[in-house]
Amino acid sequence: YWIEGQSYGGYGISNTQVQTLIDRYNGTVVFDEVSKTPKAIVTIKAGDPLTFVGGAALSPGTYTIWFENDESIQAKLELVGKYNIRGVGNWSLGQENKSVWDKYTTTLPNTVPVVSPIYTGPVQNYKTYTVVAGDSLWAIAKRNDTTVSELKEANALTSDSLYMGQVLRIPTDEVTSPVAPPPPTGTTAPAYTVNYTVVAGDTLSAIALKNGTTVTAIKNANNLTSDMIYVGQVLKVPTNVVMHTVVSGDTLYGIAKRYNTTVANIKATNNLTSDILSIGQTLKIQV
Repeated sequence: YWIEGQSYGGYGISNTQVQTLIDRYNGTVVFDEVSKTPKAIVTIKAGDPLTFVGGAALSPGTYTIWFENDESIQAKLELVGKYNIRGVGNWSLGQENKSVWDKYTTTLPNTVPVVSPIYTGPVQNYKTYTVVAGDSLWAIAKRNDTTVSELKEANALTSDSLYMGQVLRIPTDEVTSPVAPPPPTGTTAPAYTVNYTVVAGDTLSAIALKNGTTVTAIKNANNLTSDMIYVGQVLKVPTNVVMHTVVSGDTLYGIAKRYNTTVANIKATNNLTSDILSIGQTLKIQV
């Protein structure tokens, strides 16, 4: 709340207290259509009943209070379905008018779209780096011919802070060796990974089953120490199948060499009868 005539304000007040002020002092409420937020105007006169906020009585004067009500909460919750937002947060429980919770039941979507795990873009490989004293994202990026933004995206970092011993994924054009442990005799360890975004209901076991890999391989690829995952988390999932999109200058021989396979295997997998390729063509590569 702000007090008219003061050059500063913005004091905290619970939503339940806002309604008490409106009722007690016959305040008025207008709804701002731009921010979808209500604003209360309350005038306390000398001799009016006292109201205590934060242990102190509010002095006589005119108060402007921006707060939340059922209508404003509904407007914000509608953004979840509009933009496929994965969830909402609230501060602080116990300060709200209980009726707002009805809007969660009637406004939030009952389902969320499933993100397809099929990766059709270029393959991105990574190497790992362990942070040492004196390191910074800028210095690590410079040494590895990448950028701070790419490092943060590859490691889901929200700040530039690092700690000693932290293991970072470094984007690289080099073909890296398998990240999974040595496979049992007669099987082949996946040499590539695809990015998979965790959705509600996912488990490591289910993700591994859908992608033809193992829980252990996924945990090793992402440096996971437990089976706990969260919605929105991006996992590297080992795979033996890569989708390659043909670009200018590509040849079957060059593609086969890049993925350590043969022209014959690529043609057989994609039912090709000639060596002619077209830009934008998608090839399935068994690696």
